[in-house]
Amino acid sequence: MIGRAVCMAVLLVASNFARSQVSAADPTAWLDRMATAAQTLNYSGTFVFQTGARSETSLIVHAVDGDHEFARLEALDGSPREVVRDNNEVRCYLPDDRRVVVDKRRPYREFPALIKPNARWLADHYAVREGEIERIAGHEVRLVMLEPKDGWRYGHRLWVDVNSGLIVKAQTLDERSHPIEQFSFTQLSIGAPISRAQLTAKHAAGGWKVENLPVSEGADGRWRARSLLPGFYKTQEMRHRWRDGGPPVEHLVFSDGLAAVSVFVEPLDRDHPHETGAAAQGALNLFVRPIVGYTITVLGEVPPATVRKIAYEIENDKP
Repeated sequence: MIGRAVCMAVLLVASNFARSQVSAADPTAWLDRMATAAQTLNYSGTFVFQTGARSETSLIVHAVDGDHEFARLEALDGSPREVVRDNNEVRCYLPDDRRVVVDKRRPYREFPALIKPNARWLADHYAVREGEIERIAGHEVRLVMLEPKDGWRYGHRLWVDVNSGLIVKAQTLDERSHPIEQFSFTQLSIGAPISRAQLTAKHAAGGWKVENLPVSEGADGRWRARSLLPGFYKTQEMRHRWRDGGPPVEHLVFSDGLAAVSVFVEPLDRDHPHETGAAAQGALNLFVRPIVGYTITVLGEVPPATVRKIAYEIENDKP
């Protein structure tokens, strides 16, 4: 009995020491660890996305081989869908339509790669604090909280694997700190070898229709924001043609390193004109504003006031 008590005491001291070592670090150091882990580690697992009353379960496999980053995402609920990525080329398989959509632009934000590299400066606009050690999907995780210093962005709770730095669970919080969106692994393996078969699409695409999304063209730079909200900066500017012979659509992306906002400027469709208005789904907010000859559409996982403010800051610099 004494031996067992001593053993438990030693384990308790060792555990507390290990946890103190983890929590002794500058909280912002977790941001760099999260960004690096999501891009450089092999991992596979099942996660659940929840927003409102809707939930979706997905399988994800991620691997890195030299300078190649591979990923496969499979929806396990509802209509079958599968997304396979090789670096920036993304193929979305839609079995119900026997269609493959090919996009050569990597999505900006995808779980668990929510934090981008060189993200420590997020601390200028978010208060970064550590929470307790917890256990999720069999992994010891540290809660890291990002609390916005203004009303232009949402708050976030991130549960991070203490050994690897990979995000295991993430919540987006509204202005009252209530969760409005959540990703959470229910099963996760980190660091194990990933086979080529695990990264290959399950659905044979023979005879399917292949739809290549338009490659972005260079923008002419005529559209800009008169002023930017604190912490946001322009990360991309491009031009799309959604259909052959169709009018060009200008696309600007603004980010604070965590939240991203897309701005689309398209010629006004006089047969189907848009009216000023707003819409929301979970953490995603949208605002539409017609101006002379054009329609501006702004959407992003930011508060409604943010998309509205950006919509009214966009102007034509070369009318």
